[in-house]
Amino acid sequence: MDSPDFAIPLRQVVNVVTLFQALIFAAILALRPFRGTLSNGFLIAALLIMATVKADQLYQVLGGLLHFPQYGFLLAPIQALMTPVLYLFVTAKVRPGFRLNQGHLWHLAPFAVMSVYLFAVYFSLTTAEKSAMIASGGFSTLLHRFVVPLTGDIVQLGYVAAALRRLDQYGVTLKTWFSRVEDRDLRWLKRLMVMWGAIFAFHALWTLSGGLFGALPLARGVLDVLNFLHLAMVNGLMLMGVTAAAQFEKTPVAAAPPAPKYQASAVSPEDRLTLFQKTVETMRMAKPFLAPDLTLRDLADLMGATTREMSEAINGVGNQSFFEYINSARVEHAKRLLIERPTTRILDIAYQSGFNSKTAFNEAFRKNTGQTPSAFRKRNVSSPGSARPAEKPA
Repeated sequence: MDSPDFAIPLRQVVNVVTLFQALIFAAILALRPFRGTLSNGFLIAALLIMATVKADQLYQVLGGLLHFPQYGFLLAPIQALMTPVLYLFVTAKVRPGFRLNQGHLWHLAPFAVMSVYLFAVYFSLTTAEKSAMIASGGFSTLLHRFVVPLTGDIVQLGYVAAALRRLDQYGVTLKTWFSRVEDRDLRWLKRLMVMWGAIFAFHALWTLSGGLFGALPLARGVLDVLNFLHLAMVNGLMLMGVTAAAQFEKTPVAAAPPAPKYQASAVSPEDRLTLFQKTVETMRMAKPFLAPDLTLRDLADLMGATTREMSEAINGVGNQSFFEYINSARVEHAKRLLIERPTTRILDIAYQSGFNSKTAFNEAFRKNTGQTPSAFRKRNVSSPGSARPAEKPA
């Protein structure tokens, strides 16, 4: 048997970097400033699993499968756990008090199925049989090269879709309770899950282009993109861990309570209408929306109502979520200030209207008026020279 050549091809350097970054980042997240939460444990597990992905790739590229077939595919079942772990990470982030229980054992199914499959076709063989199978191209059948990998991709994409659905539901719940959601909406996590889904879409394309279509140059190009996406994913996971720890230590972010349920409501339509009318008057006179962190509970306490009654009044009569209702009031206030104070910076107007960021202000203003704050001011301020000419549009 020839000695293996461990020279690393140039295009595999990115995999070496990803492997070591994943291991280093996992070790950092295990340190005291970051550890302690279940979601952080899932992050560490995801990084370690990513390290096994890269180790397995390098093992095959450097000739390990050919020279040491007895260790081949040992890491493959572990890799099937990556997306279930990310799904559980998302669940831990959106469900306060989430704990693992026996019901979560079914998430080990991808690992178990992959283990059984590999045992049947490879692990149960002798070393000589494994070498003969590899040398003869025994894994080049339709089942091994396409059916199994593509089935795995579909399962993983299903987990990604389920995680994105959880995040969407969480966003809806947030808007039931909070008037400011930009530091709670986990938008960064949603983007990361979209990127992870793109990785499996690229993997499916690589599988198809490499054999089914015979487009080997395309397959190599797709594999290069896939490797860089893995590197980006590792850095994204690390950034999540560091950011979440810093944010939690500085100001713990309250998780969203469950959305109020309206089935069999004891609140009559007349009571809802009366409460909503009183709320409209209170908003006009007391302007509670000017508080950037106003919550449904705050408004309910002000109105002498329960959160359920307050939510039913806003949703049932106003036909809006709490988030939409409060921000529409803020936009109306901002519209008046933009006209009355033509020399005041638009960003200052945003803060004076209860918004906490330029992005949130612009999004709410466009949704309610169909135009930007600067365009609104330009159209409604009577004297063209009254506005600041050097002001940047918001």
